[in-house]
Amino acid sequence: MAVIIDPTLTSARRLIEARYAVAAPGTIEADLRVGLLNLMPTVSETEYDFLQLLAPAPCNVEITLIRAASHRPRHAAPPHMATHYTTWEQLPDNPCLDGLIVTGAPLDFVDFEDVDYWHEMQQILDDNMAASLPVMYVCWGAFAALYHRYGIPMHRADVKLHGIYPTVSVDDPEGLLRGLPAEFAVPYSRYARWPDGAVEQCKHLAVTALSQTAGVYIAKDIHAPHYYVSGHVEYDASTLHNEYLRDKAKGINPRLPEHYYPDDDPTLPPPNRWHDNGVTIFTNWLKSLKSKSL
Repeated sequence: MAVIIDPTLTSARRLIEARYAVAAPGTIEADLRVGLLNLMPTVSETEYDFLQLLAPAPCNVEITLIRAASHRPRHAAPPHMATHYTTWEQLPDNPCLDGLIVTGAPLDFVDFEDVDYWHEMQQILDDNMAASLPVMYVCWGAFAALYHRYGIPMHRADVKLHGIYPTVSVDDPEGLLRGLPAEFAVPYSRYARWPDGAVEQCKHLAVTALSQTAGVYIAKDIHAPHYYVSGHVEYDASTLHNEYLRDKAKGINPRLPEHYYPDDDPTLPPPNRWHDNGVTIFTNWLKSLKSKSL
């Protein structure tokens, strides 16, 4: 099946080069319409990261790219954002999405109230809850949502959680993790963490998957079709490597990403041991959206 998106988009051209089917809007009928609220400064890379997880789905998925109106990404040309992105307020009043993905953002050391688009983010969170729109909140998106919705604070660790860690399913009644092995690999990259037990003890949440090292990986909201995801199965094989080099260039003196490089040798290309896991998770999510839309 096909991803329905402007084929002139750089990330769409990368999909085509990777032999995924891409169709222009209006040329084929969409089975599902999914929004991507992209909060990352690396706009095009993040587009592709998520599109490559949605592309293998057994249905035609139309993607709406959404930006924060009150924020300008550092590494995206204004014409790109103006041409390919819409804002939350510009979406039609009638339900136009079957699901939404909210990305992370590099804001581990910024208080939520100091984020320039925090007021806008709060409105989006409230709208999603009121409409019962199915949402996947990823990393900072998940921390922001649980802080706004249930008052769960975001703490900051002294050492960055950075690597590939084994993760297991705990309770998965809706089948988001169906088809994964008992233990599966997930990349994590953050200083942010939830206080010990805060998510597990919240009466509004059910933990779906966790890592002994990284803590809660996925929590499900019992009041809405919302998942809060703390890891990054969307990452490319080189993403953690690029982050490691970036941090070294900043003089941060980072540790090597754990369980990532062969023999802990950063000159060796790391294998992508998590991509198939990400495809499985997002395919299961899209299947659940399809069943709800029928």
